[in-house]
Amino acid sequence: DEDGLEILNAPVSFSSEAESVATVDAAGVAHAFRAGATKISASSGDATAHSSLAAYPLTLVINEVLADPPAGAAGDANRDGTRSASQDEFVEIVNAAGVDLDLGGCQLATLDAANTRTARHVFAAGTLLLPGTAAVVFGGANAATFNPLDAAFGGALVLTASSGGLSLLNGGDTVQLLDPGGALIEEVTYGGESALAGDRHQSLTRAPDILGDFALHSSLEGASSRLFSPGTRMDGSPFATTAPIARIEISPASATVQPGESRQFTAHAYDGAGQELPGVIFRWQARDPSVASVGQDGTARALKDPGDQPRRDAATRRARLRPRRSARRRRDLHMALAQHFRRHG
Repeated sequence: DEDGLEILNAPVSFSSEAESVATVDAAGVAHAFRAGATKISASSGDATAHSSLAAYPLTLVINEVLADPPAGAAGDANRDGTRSASQDEFVEIVNAAGVDLDLGGCQLATLDAANTRTARHVFAAGTLLLPGTAAVVFGGANAATFNPLDAAFGGALVLTASSGGLSLLNGGDTVQLLDPGGALIEEVTYGGESALAGDRHQSLTRAPDILGDFALHSSLEGASSRLFSPGTRMDGSPFATTAPIARIEISPASATVQPGESRQFTAHAYDGAGQELPGVIFRWQARDPSVASVGQDGTARALKDPGDQPRRDAATRRARLRPRRSARRRRDLHMALAQHFRRHG
């Protein structure tokens, strides 16, 4: 009021200036639809207040969390033949961006009620996630019977927690995805005051996948009473796969350098229709690092021989491309020079 005192239970209406970017419901909860900015307004009587809302493009999304595996054989989420209350827990992440994303150094962590953060999994260097595909981290598995390439996972990247477990609390927890520097990418809170129950012997998943809010898995239309769906959409279908690489071109095709000199190489990937695929991450490696080194930006540097005697075979390099298939659909490039450079992602 005019004296600065809060008026309790005053009727408030919300609105969004750009509803194509985000809408806001009667409770004041905003829902973003695309990248952009909008102004959220709250009105009551003759008074109106405004707030700015920026929506950013999706990158990595926590899409599904299983803290409480069902009892018995139905709870064998990792498909190793044994139901385990800890090993069958999982977190599913989806690359919602239009480019390859490097997960190397990213962490899955939990945050307890006292705001104590515990790292549960650190993605290994070079872990790539292609556009529209999923990664699943299980609490653990029986190594003798666990098959991360099981077709039931829909071709997803399937891993087990590097710490030995996820330790997701059934009664409530916060799951965080952090970048290599520890900055928050995404987090999901369930249990407690969140109205999301994590102790119902099934997963919590977004509906629709990637963009939707979280709900109990078996309650969703199209889930066909499934209790979880690690690596796939809630209806069991695979996430969208990216166009396969039909060929990779390296430029320049050949180069001559003297020991101690450097040369920049670039690579481009193309699909079967000859269209270049954007956002492909390549990795470079020298087969014989004593002769030449290569940075991850594709800069090759010729090295001196032991005894500081130059080697002619280190100076002239011929390029040869050979795509390599991978069960995880990794993108591989072999560049045989006088030495052998390999760039893969």
